[in-house]
Amino acid sequence: MDQNQRREAGKRIGGAPAQADGGKKQAVGVPVASPYAGGYRYDRQCIYQRQQEQLQQRVKTFWERQMKEIKESSDLKNNLPLSRIKKIMKFDEDVKMVSSEATMLLGKACELFIMELTMRSWAHVEDDKRKIIQKTDVASAISMNDMFDFLVDVVPRDDTVPVMAGQQVLPAPNQNAPCPYMSLPPPPPPQINS
Repeated sequence: MDQNQRREAGKRIGGAPAQADGGKKQAVGVPVASPYAGGYRYDRQCIYQRQQEQLQQRVKTFWERQMKEIKESSDLKNNLPLSRIKKIMKFDEDVKMVSSEATMLLGKACELFIMELTMRSWAHVEDDKRKIIQKTDVASAISMNDMFDFLVDVVPRDDTVPVMAGQQVLPAPNQNAPCPYMSLPPPPPPQINS
């Protein structure tokens, strides 16, 4: 129904032309969601912006709390195994010796990195009203922040489309990547009812 037809319908019904925004009055500067204007794009944009501001506030509070904790404590407590961190550090052939302080410092840095990435992933879980962090949440958290750009190739986005029976499965772009959890089982053969 175009605008001329709406005006004519409005004249027949009540004498006044029908409004182009679906009958809702709009104040200046206040966008009204209209089914004719392409959906509720502005509302979704405001919600997304508000969620991003809340996430930034959470991240800021997190780092303030962590810095306060680090300044107040004299002993760095690690939740990650230091022997494994030291082994990873010695993986580089140029590294001969690693001090215990360096291992503890790198362990704390890894712990903080994991905590922030988890917090950002959890924000995606809350947006979807779920209770379990999935790999897609981690991938979304990585893609939404420039700081994690170095992980884009390591953590693949799950942009696969379910395959219908009888269709051929296309190979993944990077087949040499050691990600056994990413391979999909073959689809079951179609059942023929006779």
